Amino acid sequence: MVQNNLTKENVVDRADGLTFPKSFVEFLQVLRGKPKIDRRVVEDLAALDLEKLKQTLEEKHGRKLRDVDVMSSAMFPKDFDDVERFRQQPGPVEIEKAKTLTIQLLARGKLDNKCEREVFFELNGQMFSIFVRDEEASKDIVIRPKTLAGVRGHIGAPMPDEILDVLVKEGDKVNQKDALFVLSAMEMTIEAPVAGTVKRIYLGNGEKLAAGDLIVEIEAFNS
Repeated sequence: MVQNNLTKENVVDRADGLTFPKSFVEFLQVLRGKPKIDRRVVEDLAALDLEKLKQTLEEKHGRKLRDVDVMSSAMFPKDFDDVERFRQQPGPVEIEKAKTLTIQLLARGKLDNKCEREVFFELNGQMFSIFVRDEEASKDIVIRPKTLAGVRGHIGAPMPDEILDVLVKEGDKVNQKDALFVLSAMEMTIEAPVAGTVKRIYLGNGEKLAAGDLIVEIEAFNS
C-alpha cells in the first residue's frame, strides 16, 4: 500500500483489479472470521518425527541428506522439493537472462591435513580449481578458537604441541610473568604477558595443540 500510494479506500474500491502477494492473501484468510489467538500457535502442532522425515526424503530424492536439509524441508516442503529437483537436473545453468554457465567436474585431489580436497572443474571451457572441505572426513575434527592478533590477554600455543600442565584456574589473579601452563616440548613454560584475572581456560592437560590455539584468556586489570 505504501509503495503504490494506496489508501484503505483505494484497496477496497479496486480490490478486483489489484494483485496481492500470496503471503498477504493467506494471512487475511486466516484472520477472517477467526477468533483471536491468545496462545502460542505451535501448541496445537503435532510432534514431527525428524528421523522418519529424513528417511522419507532420502528415499524420495535418492541421496543422503544433512540435518539442515531435513529442517529446510520441514519448514519449506515445496521449496525444498523444487530445489532438489533442480539440483538433480544435469546440464547448463542459466543464472540470468542470456547468461548460461556450464560446469563440469574433472577430478578430485587427495585429502590434505586440513581435511580439504582440491577439486578441478571446467567452467565454460576454462579449467579452475578450488579447495573444498571434505565434510565426511572432517566431521570429528574440533575447530578451536584462535588467539587474536593485538589482544594481549589471549595466550595460545606458539607451535603445534601438547599441554603438559595448566597451572592456573578461572578466576585466579595473576601478575605479569606468572606461569600459566607448561607445554610438552622441552617443558616450555608460558607466562602471563599482562597482569589481570584469568577469565577463561579453553583447553586442559593432555590436549593436542595447533599453532595459535587459544588456551588461556586474561582480563587485564587496566582494561
